[in-house]
Amino acid sequence: MRCGVCRYFETEHSVSNYFRLIMMNHYLRTRCLVLPLVFALTAGIHLCRAQGTLPFLNGPNNAGREFWLAFPANWDNPTASDYYIRLYIASSTRTQVRVWAGANIRKTLYTRPDSVVTVDLTPVEAQMFTRSDVGPVPDDQIYHGRAIHVDADAPIVVYGMNRTTYTSDGLLALPVNALGRRYIVASYAAVIGGTQELPSQLMVIAPYDHTIVTIEQPMATPNHRAGETVTLTMNQGDVYSAMTLGYGGDMSGAVIRSNKPVAVTAGQSCTYIPNQINYCCCDHLTEMMLPVQAWGRRYQAVPLATRLKGDFYRVFAGADNAKVSINGVEYATLMKAGGGEGSGWIEYRALGKEMVEFSSNKPIMVAQYNTSQAYDNVPSDPFYQMLTPFEQYGVNWLFSTPASDFPQNYINLTVDSATYRQIEIAPAGTGNWTPLWQNAGAATPKPFPTQLNGRSYAGVTIQIAPGAYQLRSPRPLGGHIYGFSAYDSYGYPIAAIARDMNDNDTASETPPPTVAPKITHSIACGGTITANVTSGTRYDERAFISSIDVLGDTTGNLSHQISPYQADTAAATVYFNVIDKQRPSRAIIVAADMSGNVAFDTVDYHPSSAIRSNGFDFGLQHVGTRNSGTVDLTNEGTDLRYITSIGLSDSGDATKFSIEALTLPLALYPGQTRTINVWFAPDSSIAYMATIRIGDSCGAITQSTLTGSGWADVAAVPSVTPGIASAAFALTPNQTHGSAVSAHLTLPAACMVTIAIVDNAGAIVGTPIEQPTLMAAGEHAVPIEVANLPAGRYYCRIACGGTVLAQPLTITR
Repeated sequence: MRCGVCRYFETEHSVSNYFRLIMMNHYLRTRCLVLPLVFALTAGIHLCRAQGTLPFLNGPNNAGREFWLAFPANWDNPTASDYYIRLYIASSTRTQVRVWAGANIRKTLYTRPDSVVTVDLTPVEAQMFTRSDVGPVPDDQIYHGRAIHVDADAPIVVYGMNRTTYTSDGLLALPVNALGRRYIVASYAAVIGGTQELPSQLMVIAPYDHTIVTIEQPMATPNHRAGETVTLTMNQGDVYSAMTLGYGGDMSGAVIRSNKPVAVTAGQSCTYIPNQINYCCCDHLTEMMLPVQAWGRRYQAVPLATRLKGDFYRVFAGADNAKVSINGVEYATLMKAGGGEGSGWIEYRALGKEMVEFSSNKPIMVAQYNTSQAYDNVPSDPFYQMLTPFEQYGVNWLFSTPASDFPQNYINLTVDSATYRQIEIAPAGTGNWTPLWQNAGAATPKPFPTQLNGRSYAGVTIQIAPGAYQLRSPRPLGGHIYGFSAYDSYGYPIAAIARDMNDNDTASETPPPTVAPKITHSIACGGTITANVTSGTRYDERAFISSIDVLGDTTGNLSHQISPYQADTAAATVYFNVIDKQRPSRAIIVAADMSGNVAFDTVDYHPSSAIRSNGFDFGLQHVGTRNSGTVDLTNEGTDLRYITSIGLSDSGDATKFSIEALTLPLALYPGQTRTINVWFAPDSSIAYMATIRIGDSCGAITQSTLTGSGWADVAAVPSVTPGIASAAFALTPNQTHGSAVSAHLTLPAACMVTIAIVDNAGAIVGTPIEQPTLMAAGEHAVPIEVANLPAGRYYCRIACGGTVLAQPLTITR
């Protein structure tokens, strides 16, 4: 029996410039779970704290919001003690999840942070059909709208278990952002004994309407010949199923192409490994295939623990003329990408328990098979696992054994020999890190025969007790977890990554694109924010978008919706809405492409008015004159605004001011300032004030003030007469709601000084220095009490010999 996994980790080959540290604060021990949480850093921005959302990861992987899947038919036995199909759903945040079985909503539920929730389905709901080991093989056909559909409001991971006593297996579900348009199937041969019919099976699931699929199948099925190409037109939710006929029927090597991303599941009702019925017993196989784009060129295999004989391997070519080497020695040339044994794939049976390396000049996929128990009489049974390519090794892992179902659990690791003793392990949710090599179940590492990128690697097996674990390493490593019991077993890789490392059609040597997606956003009236995500490299499918996520809205003030878009496409849109428009908010959009390039964009919302106006103070102005000033209009928002109206208030004072006539509407782009002219023409010795009212395209009103005072030629009015020409005077501050200001004098020579406070009519209302006082040349600061003055406009007048200087003083209360 197999069990699914989910885990993504940073690779040394990533083209992203960002550092990702995988971490987990706490973990609920549950059957068959690997659940990561990312703490991502970029330019000092904390994208995801320890209890943030399930991470948006570096490119396509097994974390996502939408899944379409189906289960191959098991050897169904309704009277078995265990007989069910179960979905395991995990997230590191609380989010709503909806599960459909076909067109019917099966369940709506909420995840629990860093935990697992389950949904049970019957085999009738989750499989296209049920059959025993002797039932007729059904015709190849499309089952319309029968797929299992899982979607969520935030990223989740999903895997499933098809459970019948003694014949069980699990699959890791890939979300739409990890799917591709070209697959090659790995399965195993059918074995017939007497009346038994236990066929190999493939299934194609369509997430999108108008999907055209072609299948080159290597074996005969009930209504198609061996070698025939089948063409299908499928719509969203459709499932196509095909099973082989007779002894040796094997879907391995079937090639599936589509015009839109599809999901592909393969498996066996119950198979014997090797394919000879005298080696008891059979076990159900199921796996969700990785698209060819995720394949690498170098693989390292560690033999499975406890087994006495060598393991079985199958190597599949992702491109024509793939030269396959084993342990550095050329072993075979696979002439075709897909097809039968010898042309599209080979089977290699290891003679002993040696470390094995597979390499090729073209993309390949390597599957490792566990044999039936009677092959060497060690408690076990068949499972298979897709080996992780060296190009997608990682440095931080979180993984779990399936509770107590399997008493013997192991991890196989391929490690950098120089840093093996620096690898650490800890129970999940703790900080109790200990060196991995000191674990009581750790065997002695065994070297691989060749170097990779100039470094030596080794394989090591560690037996671990049931539970959940964290693993960290200074250098990337690969690994798998598996376990055994009597006539049963499970096994799976630690990671499921679908970063596009190859050309989808030709597997050419063209380097993958390195330009990240482009993200632009605008904030419209009413707090509606629109962000557009587009491919960073045009016309290259490897640069198409795989995933979009939104992180960092700690205020909970931004709701968002990612418009439905086809994964592996060139553009998508994210819509935000501000819930409380009086509160500021910030969120971070993260987008990745099929090659793993990542882009970030920060969306900031500020509740302040977008248009700011500074007003103008004309000060003292001679009655009967007309002077000019300027007022700045600045767009302080993040969206384009239009000035739709501008005018003065209706007060009588407004007639003494005028403003420049503008052609409306006037466009102001974010950060742009427009300066307009204003004029003042007083006709009396009094203070004047008017209000400018500015309306914009979002309905907001901005106000600023124009002020000034008139004065006539009377003795009491401040004036400047000949005297000490270079004397200077400043008032600090010249506007206050407090009790005092300070008069600062600069005198080039000694003189007699008096200081008075006068109103706008020239009447003295205060005399800080009433009698002439001799002051020496230099700097002087004179405190002036204004606590007893009511709010209003005044002037501070300084007389120094024959020189009279004045400064305006505004008091607010």
